[in-house]
Amino acid sequence: MKRYLLLLTAWTSSLFALVGAYPLADIAWWTGEGDVEVALVIAWNDGKSPEALAWGYRGTDETTVITLLNEVVKADPRLFSLTRRQGGYTVDGLGFDLNGENTVALVVGGDTSYPKYQTSGLFTSTPNNYDRWVCTDEEDHWNSPSAEVPGVWRCLEQRPGSSAAEVDINTVRLQSGATYIFCYELPDGSRPDYAGAEAVEPYELKPVDYTQGVFLVNEDWYGWDNGTVNFLTADGHLVYRAFRRENPGETLGVTTQYGAIYGDRLFLVSKQASSTGNASTGGRLVVADARSLKKIAAFDEIGGDGRAFLGVDEKTAYIGTSAGITLFDIESMQVGDKIEGTAGDGGLYAGQTGAMVRAGSYVFAAKQSVGVLVIDAATHTLHTTIELPTISTLTLARDGGVWAADGSSLVRIDAATLDTRVRPLPEGCRVAGTWGAWNAGSLCAACGENFLYFADEPHKRIVRYDIDSDELNTEFFTLPDQDKEYVQQFQGAGLRVEPQSGRLFVTTTQAGYLSHYMNNWIHVVDGHSGELLDTVELERYYWFMAMPVFPDNEAPVIALPDRLSIGREPVKISLLEAVTDADNLSASIVSAVEVEDSSVATARISGYDLTVNGVNVGDTRLTLTVNSNGKKATRTVDVQVTEASGIDEAMCTAVEAWPNPVHDRLTIVAVDGSVFGLVDLRGIPVCRGVVSGGKAAVDLSAIAPGIYVLTVQNGDSAKNMRIVKR
Repeated sequence: MKRYLLLLTAWTSSLFALVGAYPLADIAWWTGEGDVEVALVIAWNDGKSPEALAWGYRGTDETTVITLLNEVVKADPRLFSLTRRQGGYTVDGLGFDLNGENTVALVVGGDTSYPKYQTSGLFTSTPNNYDRWVCTDEEDHWNSPSAEVPGVWRCLEQRPGSSAAEVDINTVRLQSGATYIFCYELPDGSRPDYAGAEAVEPYELKPVDYTQGVFLVNEDWYGWDNGTVNFLTADGHLVYRAFRRENPGETLGVTTQYGAIYGDRLFLVSKQASSTGNASTGGRLVVADARSLKKIAAFDEIGGDGRAFLGVDEKTAYIGTSAGITLFDIESMQVGDKIEGTAGDGGLYAGQTGAMVRAGSYVFAAKQSVGVLVIDAATHTLHTTIELPTISTLTLARDGGVWAADGSSLVRIDAATLDTRVRPLPEGCRVAGTWGAWNAGSLCAACGENFLYFADEPHKRIVRYDIDSDELNTEFFTLPDQDKEYVQQFQGAGLRVEPQSGRLFVTTTQAGYLSHYMNNWIHVVDGHSGELLDTVELERYYWFMAMPVFPDNEAPVIALPDRLSIGREPVKISLLEAVTDADNLSASIVSAVEVEDSSVATARISGYDLTVNGVNVGDTRLTLTVNSNGKKATRTVDVQVTEASGIDEAMCTAVEAWPNPVHDRLTIVAVDGSVFGLVDLRGIPVCRGVVSGGKAAVDLSAIAPGIYVLTVQNGDSAKNMRIVKR
């Protein structure tokens, strides 16, 4: 409830002057610690209502008036001040965010290209510019001496039972029960009616649902500010500086370049720890709750300048740095040692590690001028190195293959065998390099389809690669404004794919120089058609967007039957199909299996396949445990062995089918000559065919959306899979 001093008659102001201080019982907003309780009233002469506002403060009899003002400004993010210090403090400006847009910014001398932001709300002027500051939001309270609105801020002290008197804010100390009034006096001596001050309500943030939307990690304005995180809500509203919004007074490190959600935490990695000329350091690694953005921990030292972050399992993560890969203990929240063999040669831009992915039993990491480091995810030791001297970045695809951008080629790495296959790109088309001013790189993959996307920076376009058909669409999407004098260009990583929808979120800025980089956009593009679905323009500022990060809301789902019957042949199950996560790649899910009685059956995971083999006739149970991006699920299955297997596991028929769900074309991989058929849930056949050359492409564009059963048979061996048609 808001409280008011009601001005019922003309004598109310004089009564306030005689009786004295603002009634402390009417104050709703309090800050500070101490036995001395006072009121702070600020009264503007700017024609906006309410004309005056009141706060409460608790201090000591040693607290000065300027300390009172500064502490209230820092505590209430709606309030901001402009002060000048020459021996003592002079107040040159006071403002208040009336419209609640959380945009507290000032410009000096009319130069709108360089707005000043302060998370503390405390701005500092100089003798040369004290009268040239203007608030960027015309709807907010603001007054400062200028040619347009000449005047001066005065401070009055009003004690109970006495009249108000002007005081020196640097020397006067707080008197219990007094009111300290900052009012803007015009040249004719007129002052606003501070007697009618409205009590300020406690600052309550409107809650933001950080599970619905997309985080925009920003380098921000190097040399002026630390990194920031904006949040684009599902309905298209931008929440600026969301991390600071939820953690008043806290900052990230400098040049925040990477964000990743693992479990229920958001990990933000910055290149440096402290801001130029800023005593508040922030951290190279900041950990926050992914749903509330509340800060959990921060680390300035991570073994080098920050690059990337990867959750490896529920206990361990890797931090990519300019000097190698550092271990991070997720459980104890401790930075560990560097993984031996991952370090560079000591230079800041020599031997950096960049993008990292977990696939099967390995972590794959891009290393500058070297190639791909293959690290054993169980022992955290370097297994081998795949030489790709011109590598820029890498990603994990829907089919489980690791794809690296190596100069003018895409290179597929088999996650189990580590075999490589090179896919050359057309002349002049390449994935942009990321090492100089490092960013996470644009190469990324869809979750629902076997597509790769990347930014072809010289041509200002997005290229889509269909892995199944080996088709490269170099005209998939071109950035807007290419016919203008100053075109749009990719910013930071440039693009990422939203897992559930398959939409691309594309980050751009305006080409040119200096203030051109204050123009920034987020484009939403259909991942199938390349159609531009939406464009969001950010407020003018040097955001230098680094990358989009999507919330992780869904848990993994294990689609195994309640009971498995094992005959002469082993049962092989593709975990790419049996274990899914609506907002993560199945290929990135880490799986482990245990069998209660190994004398009856054994089970093992090889690559992306679970194979169950009968040893002796009998019954037992197996338990499959999966970890999808820090979220776990477990499934226990009864196993009945009816006849001990006499066939080697390697002879078991391997069958894969993707994408699943499928839109138009289904790819089936099986032994050459296998017969496949698709039926609906009524058992009515939809299509039938034979696998030739180990692969079959089936056109399903004409069938109705729904659930179907795919059967692939090779001799006496048959495998059934559920297929979802969208």
